Amino acid sequence: MGFLVLFVGFVMAFGALAGVAYVCDLALQAFRKTRAPKPPPEDLLRARAETSKARFIRQAQQELDEKNRARAEAERQKQLALVAELNQQEGGHRTKDKRFGVATSATGSKATSAQQETLASGTGLRQRKAGTGGQQRAAAQAGSETELERLRREQDREYALSLQRDQTKAAEVKAERDAKEQVQRRRAALEASLPAEPAEGTGCTVVFKFPGGKSATRRFLPTELVQVLYDFCGSLGYDELRYQLCTSFPRASLDTKTITLAAADFTGRVALHCEEL
Repeated sequence: MGFLVLFVGFVMAFGALAGVAYVCDLALQAFRKTRAPKPPPEDLLRARAETSKARFIRQAQQELDEKNRARAEAERQKQLALVAELNQQEGGHRTKDKRFGVATSATGSKATSAQQETLASGTGLRQRKAGTGGQQRAAAQAGSETELERLRREQDREYALSLQRDQTKAAEVKAERDAKEQVQRRRAALEASLPAEPAEGTGCTVVFKFPGGKSATRRFLPTELVQVLYDFCGSLGYDELRYQLCTSFPRASLDTKTITLAAADFTGRVALHCEEL
C-alpha cells in the first residue's frame, strides 16, 4: 500500500512539473512575441517620405535660384560693358568736335550731322542690345521654369517609388510574421493533440532521424495510428506536407497513415528517417 501511495505521489509530482514547464514555455513564447520587431506604421513612413520630398524641393529651388542669380549677374556685366563702350565712343566724338571747332560753318554742320548719326546709331545699338537682353532673360526664365517642373516630376516619381518600396517591405515583414505565427500555432496544436507517452517498457520505441543530423526518441502504443508519428514530427517543425517518414530496412515510405503501428509491424525499437519531399 505504501508503494502505491509513493507511486501516485511521484506521478502527481511529475504531472505538476510538466504543467509548470508547459506554462513557462507559453510565457516564453508570449515574451518573444512582444519583443519581436514591428514594422514602422504607414503614417511614419508617409511622414518620412513627405520630409524627404520637401527637402528635395528646397534643394532644387536653391539650385535654380543660384543659377538665376548667376545669369542675372552675367547679363548685368554685359550691359555695363556695353554702356562703357558707348560712353567711350561718345567721348571720342566730343574730343574730335573740340579739335575741329574752328572749322567753317559748313564743316561744323557736317560734323553736327555726323554726331547726330553717331548718336542715333548708338541709341539704336543700345535698343537692340536691350531687346536682345530681354529676350535672353525671358528665355532663361522659361528654361528655369521648365527645369523646375522636370525636377518636380522626378521628385514625385522618386517619392512614389520610395513609398511603394516601403509598403512592399512592410507587407513582406507582415507576411513573414504571420507565417511564423501560423507555424507556431500549428506546432502547438499538434503537440496538444498527441496522446500521452506510455511508460518505459511498454509499447514500441521509435527513433526519428531528421535532416541535418538531428534526432528524437519517443514511445508509442501499438494501438495508435501511423498519423500520430507524423503529428509528433509536425510538433517539432517537420510538417507532413513537406516531409515523409521512411523505414530503414526494408526501405519503404509510410504512406498509409490510417493503420495502427501493430499493423505496420512496429515492435520493440524502430528507426524512421524523416525526409523532405
